[in-house]
Amino acid sequence: MDQDKNKLKGRFSEILRCVLYVAVVIFLMSCIAILFLEQQKMKQRLTAIDDKMNTLERTLRYNNDRDKRLEAKGLLVREKRALALSLEGLEKRLKVPEFR
Repeated sequence: MDQDKNKLKGRFSEILRCVLYVAVVIFLMSCIAILFLEQQKMKQRLTAIDDKMNTLERTLRYNNDRDKRLEAKGLLVREKRALALSLEGLEKRLKVPEFR
C-alpha cells in the first residue's frame, strides 16, 4: 500500500511539475508576443511623429522662404526709390537745408 501511495504521490508531483512548466512557457510566450506588439505600435507612433515633424519643418521652411522673398521684394522697391533721383527731388532736398 505504501508503495502505491508513494507511486501515486510521485506521479502526482510529476504531473504538477509538467503543468507548471507548461504554464511558465505559455506565460513567457505571451510576454514575448506582448513586447513584440508594443514594439510595432511604438514604431507606428514614431513614424507618425516623424511625418508630422517633417510636415512642420516643410511648412516652416516655406513660410521662412516666403518671408525672405517678401522682404527682398520690399528692399528692391526701396532701392528703386533710392536710385530714382530726379532733379525736382534734389532741388527739394537742397532747399530744405537752405531754409533752416
